[in-house]
Amino acid sequence: EDIHPPLYYFMLRAWLVFGRSEMAIRSLSVAIGVLSVAALYGLACTLWGRPVGLLAALWLAVSPLHVGYSQEARMYALAALWAILSCWLMALGWKQNRWFVWAGYVLVTALGMYTHYYVGFVVLVQNLFVGLLLVRRRVAWPLLRSWLLAQLVWVALFAPWLPTVVRQV
Repeated sequence: EDIHPPLYYFMLRAWLVFGRSEMAIRSLSVAIGVLSVAALYGLACTLWGRPVGLLAALWLAVSPLHVGYSQEARMYALAALWAILSCWLMALGWKQNRWFVWAGYVLVTALGMYTHYYVGFVVLVQNLFVGLLLVRRRVAWPLLRSWLLAQLVWVALFAPWLPTVVRQV
């Protein structure tokens, strides 16, 4: 009856090998929260350099909202991790235009959508950014082709869940 996609619950089910206590169950989100700090460091370093990466990681690590969600046995910290990784891989894809970077982008974006529908807003902003680059004519065709292919593939990976989304809405 839950309206959220199933990925976090599948991960939590596997995580139960570490125990069924409240602390053991919440520790999945704690681990994800720590990974999110590291991922944000990587994203900020890629875009603006190491000093900004350290500052961004510090701010996320002490953010009351992030700390709070990293203690809940819910999917919010995982959705944040997928969103950060999606943005990081997008930035790397635009810098390097390598197939394995785009494959990573596709995977984490699809996983994000299977975690929480709000990850779709991150993808929307990413596409608005690409649209802005198109308007300013700052996109080479090989890069645009890679971007469009990545969008098609993650949507195709999420397509089996779309009937459930429609039913829930």
